[in-house]
Amino acid sequence: AAANENDALWVAACNGHLKVVNRLLAIEGVAAQVAADDNAALLAAVEYGHLEVVNRLLAIEAVVAQVAANDN
Repeated sequence: AAANENDALWVAACNGHLKVVNRLLAIEGVAAQVAADDNAALLAAVEYGHLEVVNRLLAIEAVVAQVAANDN
């Protein structure tokens, strides 16, 4: 089920739906896999210029850790 929920997170991030992103992150499976697929949700939010969603995702330690890991 988490894969489908993370797909939903990606779609919400692509479209800048901060409220939806927040609701999805309240789901344990989504929160546990938020940095999946090399931070796909974060990268989508960046690509489409959804700064509020980018900031929300960057507030999550696992997302920041994945960014740092990819930077090395």
